[in-house]
Amino acid sequence: MDSILDPDVELMLRVQAGDRPAFEALVGKYQRPLVNLIGRYLGAYDDAEDLAQEVFIRVHRAAPRYQPTAKFSTWLYTIARRLCANHARGRALRRWFTLSRDAADAEDDSPDEGRDVADPADDPSVTAEKRQLRRVVAQALSALPDTLRSAVILRRYEELSYEEIATIVGCSVTAAKLRVHRAKSILAKRLAPYAKDAES
Repeated sequence: MDSILDPDVELMLRVQAGDRPAFEALVGKYQRPLVNLIGRYLGAYDDAEDLAQEVFIRVHRAAPRYQPTAKFSTWLYTIARRLCANHARGRALRRWFTLSRDAADAEDDSPDEGRDVADPADDPSVTAEKRQLRRVVAQALSALPDTLRSAVILRRYEELSYEEIATIVGCSVTAAKLRVHRAKSILAKRLAPYAKDAES
């Protein structure tokens, strides 16, 4: 089984045995990827740090029951996806019931994708264009249905295999491929005007 050869599985088994440094090693390795994954999924980075911490809390709580049936990252991203889906549903309800437009606007802020620091050597107009493109891509991603958004983020940004994606989102490998293909087609259409602008 591939999971037996996964060094992160070995770390998690050490966590299960009460090894605190092993848990800290997993947090150190996956914290930034998790924050980026959650930020892209939600279309905003304001809650991403807190949710990433919540994922690790759940990992620690689940340690006594942990069974290495898949790669550790597959298990971790499954927890993260469920947490994101629950958070997104709760946020949608809060928006629905809020009476304050300002509050809704505050939750709808576009993410600063990856929070890149501008290179001082970059021309200001080029930096602004890059930032705008990141916003457009983030908005296009957040407009996708949950099933498509999850699949394409895991494939495009996390570079997971279709087998891993299928496990995380709970579908067949064929369905995972179809979801990624469908998401890419929708994104390509929505981003086509920006691609033409870049070429001109």
